[in-house]
Amino acid sequence: MDKRGVVIYISFCIGVFLFMMNGVIQANEKYGTLSSILYVGGSGPNNYTKIQYAIDNASNGDTIFVYSGIYYENVVVNKSLNLIGEDKNTTIIDASYAGSVIYIFTDHANISNFKINNSGYLEAGIYISSSNNTISNCNISNNGYGIYTQHSSSNTISNCNIHSNNDQGILVYYSSNITISNCNIYLNTNEGVVFYFSSSNTISNCNVYSNNEYGIYVCYSSNNTISNCNVSNNEYSMVLDYSNNSIITKNIVSDNNYGGIFIGNSINNHIYHNNLIDNNLNAYDIGNNTWDDGYPSGGNYWSDFDEPSEGAYDNNSDGIVDTPYNILGGSNVDRYPLMYQVGKFIIKLSKEWNLITLPCKNSYNASSLFNDIEGCSIILGWNANVQDFELYAPGVPYDFAIEDGYGYFIGMKNDSIFSLADVPVENVSIPLYIGWNMLGWFKENVTTASSIYQNITGCSIVLRWNASMQDFDLYAPGVPNDFVIARGEGFLVAVDEESEWHGEG
Repeated sequence: MDKRGVVIYISFCIGVFLFMMNGVIQANEKYGTLSSILYVGGSGPNNYTKIQYAIDNASNGDTIFVYSGIYYENVVVNKSLNLIGEDKNTTIIDASYAGSVIYIFTDHANISNFKINNSGYLEAGIYISSSNNTISNCNISNNGYGIYTQHSSSNTISNCNIHSNNDQGILVYYSSNITISNCNIYLNTNEGVVFYFSSSNTISNCNVYSNNEYGIYVCYSSNNTISNCNVSNNEYSMVLDYSNNSIITKNIVSDNNYGGIFIGNSINNHIYHNNLIDNNLNAYDIGNNTWDDGYPSGGNYWSDFDEPSEGAYDNNSDGIVDTPYNILGGSNVDRYPLMYQVGKFIIKLSKEWNLITLPCKNSYNASSLFNDIEGCSIILGWNANVQDFELYAPGVPYDFAIEDGYGYFIGMKNDSIFSLADVPVENVSIPLYIGWNMLGWFKENVTTASSIYQNITGCSIVLRWNASMQDFDLYAPGVPNDFVIARGEGFLVAVDEESEWHGEG
């Protein structure tokens, strides 16, 4: 190649190099540097043998995937990366009873799918002293503390099983905005969850049970929220001490050996819409706190204050006991105690006939529903295809399924109340046949007969059963009386053409 060719070749190479570098710079500016996946264990030729070796050689943003196996080490996470195990039951990090299993000293680390156990005494399965980290889908057991967050904020712990630790399941210490959700926290030697000198934290949708001391203990901590948790079979369920301005709502607090919700030296906490069931002492409060959400929202359900024999009357049938529930320890009261458990859908049944629907997901057939309704004598379904009733009663061999979106006549020997877990029906698809069809309103918002009429193709008449009068209310064109149809009520429609009903109305 002559000199001119060499110059042209070099110029070409430099141009290509500059073009490529410019593309990389633009890509990095637009997308950030590309992250890598590093592998630990398994059979790959370049896989790391220890998790720490992979972390030491990783960069921020990288992902480390760890194959199933037992890794005897103390892992220090000092980079913002994703640490993912193959399986939370078989990908095991074991500290051999010395130090914490995992230390997180950096922000924005994500840990998932590990079994984490055997820390040192008073050390942790996972120790966090940084912010914006996520711990998910892990089994954490046989440590001093399951998870210990200290001087940290905005960390999330979710979908973990945290059990059989020698001190607390989770200790939140001088930390804020910690979110704990969808965890099972049980069989820990002391408490399940502790907030200590910590604020603005949330625990929700957790099962906290069979811990030797408190299920949840909040001390010198404010503005925390405990909601939708099942806290049972602990020594105490929940204890707030020197803690203010927190919310406790929609929890099931049951079968705790000594106490349900105990509040000491604390003010301005709001406790409402909880079910307190069969605790040795359901509540105790020496502070100044609010135990209801006003009327008609109501307060809490108390298993020792839900029957006339306990002084609980609901003369106006609004679901709220007519007299307050006194909280032991001071002058606090639940002004509007609930007659029925929160999270239950209540159907009130009158003597003789009732037309209802079950607006909650269920697996009933006519015979099992009959057995669960006290005082029931007969159940009628309607087969619109043949325009005739289906009947179930004792001694009648025929049974049938109770289906979403359909109405059913319930014959009663006496007034009664039936309840079931309120998991709402969301969608139905019901064929409508020419003639009569018996449907059920399953939506939260009420509707009207006129709205049903207008939204069902070919509808000519809407009927609702009036249980107090034991007669039908009728809506049709030219009839001036419209009426409301509420969730849980059945109704009949007459149609002159076939279609499909999905809950229109």
